[in-house]
Amino acid sequence: MKYTFKVSGPDTQTMAEAKQRCDQLIKPPGSLGVLEETAIRLAGILRTPHPETGKKAVLVMAADNGVTDEGVASAPKQFTAIQTRQMLLGRTGVAVLARQAGAVLRVVDVGIEGELETPGLVQAKIRPGTGNILREDAMTEAELLRAMEVGRRQALILKELGITTIGIGEMGIGNTTTTAAVLHALRPDVELERIVGKGAGLTEDARQKKIQVVRSAVARAALTPEEPLHILQCVGGLDIAAMTGAYLGAAEQGMPAVIDGVISMAAAYLAWKLCPEAKSYFFASHCSAEPAYEVMGREMGLEPPLHMRMRLGEGSGCPLFFGIMDMACAMLNDMATFTEAETDGGFLIDIREEV
Repeated sequence: MKYTFKVSGPDTQTMAEAKQRCDQLIKPPGSLGVLEETAIRLAGILRTPHPETGKKAVLVMAADNGVTDEGVASAPKQFTAIQTRQMLLGRTGVAVLARQAGAVLRVVDVGIEGELETPGLVQAKIRPGTGNILREDAMTEAELLRAMEVGRRQALILKELGITTIGIGEMGIGNTTTTAAVLHALRPDVELERIVGKGAGLTEDARQKKIQVVRSAVARAALTPEEPLHILQCVGGLDIAAMTGAYLGAAEQGMPAVIDGVISMAAAYLAWKLCPEAKSYFFASHCSAEPAYEVMGREMGLEPPLHMRMRLGEGSGCPLFFGIMDMACAMLNDMATFTEAETDGGFLIDIREEV
């Protein structure tokens, strides 16, 4: 199975110009750390030495997962639909944080069980929930590719609506299990204890059961790490598939794309496996409490600057990082250089050498 994709990389010349300006600002070189790194990357992505993050949106993909029938989630399956409706009413964590950040919240039904007719919900259902991955494949090859196209299309739509910067989240009970299964298939060298967490609040006994479900599901499908799309089809979820397409679509459209928690990281990780160039557009926001997050982030070389003990998901970390992106742009654009301040910073050293 193939999903052909081509992404142009950021403008390296513009990044060099932004770095030069960063080093000339009235401060010790490197003293603003992540803000400097973020500003330089944004300059390259947006292809201007004076970047602005512009209008922002959090894109949430909602879908149910059949593996919840195995008792691997602390919440009942119907909570996917309940929480999705509350998002659109502006009452969930991501809804409140996105509103505070001035970001658009766009929620897509890509696979919720049953019919949810809530104003503002984007209807793009592929099927009403996935198969139970312990006993059958999550979806067919055709359904996988359709789900990915939903995400890719949503990124294009947001770009056409004037969105410059996107964050990608999810809503789907059981999706930490599907995420763990995808990563276990891609990284069989990593112990499952370092991959499977407690999700939204499992007991240790329930986590051990979840480990066995993940192990058995991957064994059932006889998966190999060289086939990420087949892995996603067999043990993934419609939400992860659509998010993977959205990350690829954001990169295709030249949009900075912010990663939320572990499910969001899994989608970015898959997008990177399918198109390595796409990673240049991805920004980690916060460190998820789920152990799989660190495994994927470390391999990708994406270090989250925020450590806030968050594990909600939904895309809730994205609005927090939007603020950091805005501050990074303000630093680059509005701080004076030593020349502009008519002073000499020759006495300063590059403190990045001490790290």
